[in-house]
Amino acid sequence: MDKAILDIIEPLPEGAQSKLIRQDNGYFIYRKHQRTKSMIRYSTLQIPPVISPSTINAQHDNAMAAYRLAQSLGIQETAIELGIRSYVTGKVSPGEKWHQDTLVISTIESRLMERKKGDLLEPIYSSATGSWIIALLIENQVNRAQPYQEVKDAIQAEIRVSRQKQLSEQKAREWLMLNPDLTVNEDVGNYELVRYSQSGIDARYKTHDLNRVFLNAMLRHQRSEKPQVEQLEELTLILIPRKVQPQKGARVDSQKVRSLFVQTLSPNWFELWMEEKLNQANIQIFVSP
Repeated sequence: MDKAILDIIEPLPEGAQSKLIRQDNGYFIYRKHQRTKSMIRYSTLQIPPVISPSTINAQHDNAMAAYRLAQSLGIQETAIELGIRSYVTGKVSPGEKWHQDTLVISTIESRLMERKKGDLLEPIYSSATGSWIIALLIENQVNRAQPYQEVKDAIQAEIRVSRQKQLSEQKAREWLMLNPDLTVNEDVGNYELVRYSQSGIDARYKTHDLNRVFLNAMLRHQRSEKPQVEQLEELTLILIPRKVQPQKGARVDSQKVRSLFVQTLSPNWFELWMEEKLNQANIQIFVSP
């Protein structure tokens, strides 16, 4: 913990809060929750500073001067020379909140793919703290290819899962070919038979929602088409509707209808729709002489 903050919080009784404290990056109120022998728990309320555009521009000139000095001296030496604060974040991952201004975090993360270890980033303004920030990439592994030994186990596991899915899908298709009458047998051990009675679009299998699978099966049933193999994450399914009957008194949920409709669309539905409309269009091109 910063010693200046500790000096403010330490004298406070538990549950008490400090007075409004003015600092370079705004106004702060600290509240002390609990103090143990080795730890202190507290919360902070910050009121960001309101800085005029002319002041921000003037600060930018100073920030660029510090940036150029850091390019020649190094960032730590520049901080000492100019009497400004510097700190090391330690190892952080994309999306991790290592700074109170999320805009600063997203701006730096957007530059990581084109930057490498040791790069100094140009000043970034933080409206939350009213200051300009110069970041040095001590390490950058965002765009780094990992050694094979580090990812070997993950690759092998992914290959095993992929092969298992391919094998289960192949067996499911073979079952459809060998059983055109769709007769199932509970004594057969090469598949799991699950019966659903009076089930609807909200049916589930363990932790999996079956709404898309149910919807596709119902649409095929209405069109008198044969059941098909469906993939749902790690599952390979064949859903066979035996009897379909409307639910009396059911109300139409427009949001659910829209959600289910979107699930039936192919990934390139818009391109297909646009191509169809262009083929139907009567286009005339007029060229002036």
